[in-house]
Amino acid sequence: MIALSDDKSRLDVARVHGWLASSYWSPGIERTLVERAIAGSHCLGAYQDDGTQIGFARMITDHATFAWLADVWIDEPARGQGLGRRMVQWFLDHPHFQDLRR
Repeated sequence: MIALSDDKSRLDVARVHGWLASSYWSPGIERTLVERAIAGSHCLGAYQDDGTQIGFARMITDHATFAWLADVWIDEPARGQGLGRRMVQWFLDHPHFQDLRR
C-alpha cells in the first residue's frame, strides 16, 4: 500500500532534488533552490510501506485565491499504476483548495 503524506519532515529532499535535477523542466536545479521551493509550497510525498519515497508533488498557493500544481514526479519503477493521478486527486480533495478562484 502506498501512503500519501503532506508532512514535510518525511520528504527525502536528496531524492526529490535528484528527480527534479533530472527533469526536463528544471535540469540541473540546485538543491538549495529545491529546498526553498519545498519550504514555500504545500508538498505531498508518496511512500512505500518501508518508508521509501516514490513520489512527490507540490502546490504553489496563497491558500486564499489560487493554487498551481507543480513538480509531480513518480519514481520510474512505480509509474503506470495511477499514483500520479492519485496524488493530484489528493490535492483536489483537500479542504484548503476547495474554494479557490484558480
